[in-house]
Amino acid sequence: MGFPIRNLNDLLRVEQRSTSMWPYPIKAFFIYTNKNKQFSSFIRDKFLWLDRVSGSVIFYLINTPPKEWLEVAQERTYWNHFIQMSGGNIRYDDRNVHEVADYFGVNRSSIPCVILFRSLQESEYIALSGFGSLGLEELRLVFEKIFKITEEFLRYPDRQNQDYVRLLTARLRPFKINTNFIHREDTNTTATH
Repeated sequence: MGFPIRNLNDLLRVEQRSTSMWPYPIKAFFIYTNKNKQFSSFIRDKFLWLDRVSGSVIFYLINTPPKEWLEVAQERTYWNHFIQMSGGNIRYDDRNVHEVADYFGVNRSSIPCVILFRSLQESEYIALSGFGSLGLEELRLVFEKIFKITEEFLRYPDRQNQDYVRLLTARLRPFKINTNFIHREDTNTTATH
């Protein structure tokens, strides 16, 4: 399920409330700028498709949501709540993307990338990079695999994060996607108001 936001502060506020709002065990953040033309074009053109195939993954991104997605999202309680909380002005800004990248410790040269995490309260997450050289069809296949691997991983609650990394690494290897398991020292996740 897609969740366009404006900035890091929105992410922190939404995540602070998310445990009571929805049961999504894995979250993702798509970090990219409009300079990543192929990737940003794919996300923009396939946003509704990504929303449908993401399964148990809620994905965040900084982008102006497409009209067709907004029509679907009007029926979602979380979206209406967020619009009331944020004032409803979701606009793309590179500076806000870089702020999120800095929060997750993502080097600018690794953008575009996808961050996978369970909670911002945890200090471990997975960073997937190497999307910049993929064509549109390859991007579609990679995202299908990411969501399918995630569903498979979640069927076995006793699996550890390292198992998830191994699955992602093995199945995304043909696409030359880099998979990194990261332990972040700073887990300060307080939103400012």
